[in-house]
Amino acid sequence: MSNLYDSGMGPRWNISNIWARLTRPFTKTFWWLIKSIQYSIFLWGDFDWDYAYILLLLQYKLKRTREHILDDNIILRSEEVAAQIKHAEDLIQNWRDDNWCEDLQEAHDKKWGERVNLSEPVDVGGQTLFSWEMSREKATTPELKDQEKKEQRAIYDKQNEAKQKNIDELFSHLHEHIQEWWD
Repeated sequence: MSNLYDSGMGPRWNISNIWARLTRPFTKTFWWLIKSIQYSIFLWGDFDWDYAYILLLLQYKLKRTREHILDDNIILRSEEVAAQIKHAEDLIQNWRDDNWCEDLQEAHDKKWGERVNLSEPVDVGGQTLFSWEMSREKATTPELKDQEKKEQRAIYDKQNEAKQKNIDELFSHLHEHIQEWWD
């Protein structure tokens, strides 16, 4: 009974304390059910392959945590921590948007024209298969085709480099700040 009643506190506080202790199991169960349903909806499209699903789940959890910290103001530096968490969410969103080196790709598209898909039937052991080669409107000779492919490869390499830099920044940011977010 000493845990339920504190003689140093007023009757209102003691009644509130007793009520909270009595209803806590029901309240916890209710909010657990709500959270389970919310996660179930999110996880409906989740799969256990490809790191993309790990990042999506991380982004979802970060958003929930940030909103909880802001709504309940449960830590002293809630605004600062929320901004740090939002930065991590934004880095994941940048990765998801996959808009790396758009200016380079647009300039390349303008220089070489639209993509042209060349598909030819090829007989392989009695089966008809199709060889597929992509080209550009303005790449009219073998030399121009090679040049266009080299330039496109360079853009792909820069896109991959930018994407990797984003992932590195995300995990560096998490490494630096994550232990501060819940303390």
